[in-house]
Amino acid sequence: MLTWFDILQDKFNTPYFTDLEKYNFLNDSQINYINDYLNINSDSEPPVFEENALKNTIIAPLLVEDVSVASASTGIILFTAIETALDTKYSLSGSKLLHILGVVENASGDAVAFVRHGEMRKQEDNEFVAAGSGNRKYRLSRGQITMIPTGVLTYLVTAIKMPVDISASVASEMPLITHRKIVAKALVKTGFVTEHQALTLMDEQTE
Repeated sequence: MLTWFDILQDKFNTPYFTDLEKYNFLNDSQINYINDYLNINSDSEPPVFEENALKNTIIAPLLVEDVSVASASTGIILFTAIETALDTKYSLSGSKLLHILGVVENASGDAVAFVRHGEMRKQEDNEFVAAGSGNRKYRLSRGQITMIPTGVLTYLVTAIKMPVDISASVASEMPLITHRKIVAKALVKTGFVTEHQALTLMDEQTE
């Protein structure tokens, strides 16, 4: 990726950046790419990543499935607890969560439904949809999941983790087919190039 960045930087006569700055651009752009690809926005529910085989392939390196973690008596599961559990399961180190995709109660195998904060009160006032032992729900807040009803239970969490930071000694986890767009997004961050311009020039260079 860094080679492509340097080639295009020369072609567009943009100011030169240090390698650290370039890697910062690329690492930010990996996350931008994932969020754009999953169509994440502030109002979105947990993203659907298996709409087709291509989308599944692109996200697969970051997918962590059935990570076992227990809730506290308050129903809270901290993201840090999930990150520790996924590091253990996948023999990783220092992982960070990007998006929660789904939660399942371990004992019953029942899916736990996601609910927005604004809908929680309405649902709790309606006996037909209120959370219960056979109808568990969760909401997301900063750095944690809150399970409803509360209580100590084991859950299986499926999520997308943050991609590893690219550096001189660490390659991107993202599939090769994503690299062109990630580099294009990184060049946009210089403030001198549009994504379309960068992609067009890469096409010209490979013809």
